[in-house]
Formats: sequence, C-alpha cells, structure tokens
Amino acid sequence: MKFIVLLLMMLAGITKASSQDILTQTISWASGSTRNVTTNTVVSESTTFVSNVDGGFAWKNADGTFKNNYRIIEAIGEWTNVQMDGRIQYEVTDGKYSGTIAFTKANNQTRIRISMESDPTEVLELTITGFTAN
Repeated sequence: MKFIVLLLMMLAGITKASSQDILTQTISWASGSTRNVTTNTVVSESTTFVSNVDGGFAWKNADGTFKNNYRIIEAIGEWTNVQMDGRIQYEVTDGKYSGTIAFTKANNQTRIRISMESDPTEVLELTITGFTAN
C-alpha cells in the first residue's frame, strides 16, 4: 500500500513539474509574424515575447534589441499549463499608454494580442510558433 501511495505522489509531482504556468514561470514565446488588427496588415518578422514572473513583458527583435517593454498592472484569470488550451489577460502599461495583453491557445494555435490605448488605438497580434520555459 505504501508503494502505491508513493508511486501516486511521484506521478503527481511529475505532472506538475511538466506543466508550464504562465504566472509562475518565465516563458519565451517565438513569433514568426505580427498582424496589425486595425489595418489587417501582416509583417513577417521573427520576434520573441518574454513573459517574466517578475511582473513584466519584453518584446524583442530577432537580434535581441527591444521592440517594447510592458509592466503588468493586473493578471485577469489564470492559465496553469500553456501546453493546453487556455487564456489569460493582463492589464499593462508601456510607460506611455495603458492597455491589455491577452495570451490565447485554442486548436493548437497560440496567439498574443497586444491592445494599447494610443491615439489611434493599436491592436497587434503575434502568431506563436513555439515557446520555452525557464
């Protein structure tokens, strides 16, 4: 009986360790294109969007230079395993404008939507091609 209990505890630990929780792990998201939702134009570009557990996001070009940084004001919802379908939204600021960043995975497609209350409002959507958790 002790063996079965021990085995179940080990399996539960493995399952928890293999899931990536966006709220508790730094995750680097690779994107191959950015779509301006407002103008419906698509730019093919390799970028990385890093969700940091320290309360911010960094959007970087392929060469590592920063496109933008965002500070998290509030997380709305939770997504405890980014390998599974789910959604989480954040209220953010880039130091000049406020807005939202939403991570959505459905039907094996992951997207990050950045909506900033600039003038005019800018809504961008990144198509995610993969991720790594640190």
